Amino acid sequence: MKNFIVEDATVIIDEVKRLNYLIEDGMLHIGRHLSELKKMNIYKLKGYSKFSEYVEEELKMASPFVARLIKDYEIWDMKLGIEEDEAIEMGHQNMKIIRSVVDEIDIQDVPKWIDIAKNLPSKEIRAEVSEYKAKKKADAMTIKEILVEQYIEKATDELSCSKKDLDFKLALFFQDIDYEELKQEITKQQHRFEDSND
Repeated sequence: MKNFIVEDATVIIDEVKRLNYLIEDGMLHIGRHLSELKKMNIYKLKGYSKFSEYVEEELKMASPFVARLIKDYEIWDMKLGIEEDEAIEMGHQNMKIIRSVVDEIDIQDVPKWIDIAKNLPSKEIRAEVSEYKAKKKADAMTIKEILVEQYIEKATDELSCSKKDLDFKLALFFQDIDYEELKQEITKQQHRFEDSND
């Protein structure tokens, strides 16, 4: 009995995989055709002022879903330049995850991201995207921003509080402060900081 269940499950799983391939293939084809229709301004010939109105009324498709299909097509065809079979293997879910970094990556990094999207589980792809964004943000930080980040990290650690609690503690600290003295001290410290980073 157990063997029959396993065999039946295997047949069902194979069929799900086959149908999923057809769905992925169909979605990519629909994305291509929708992209072409949008570029042809066919919706204007039909009397619509917006493409989103045209697809919802004439094609009975939700405009956010249409936008996603077009975006996915543009990613694999124009941005990544990959073959259709590779795009199907990558899948819409993984394509959606890497969508946020595709516009930012250098051309030489494209093969790496294709490999990530094709071969890693969704959870690991999200982690790769998060790591990429964090590194890019860190690389783009100015000296002042780095100083602020270091100050916040040190202050929250020393005072054993969250960033939100730190704001509250600082509000208490500055409540009765002499702002003229504060301005003078800030000016002095700022000159020292700028001199040390020239």
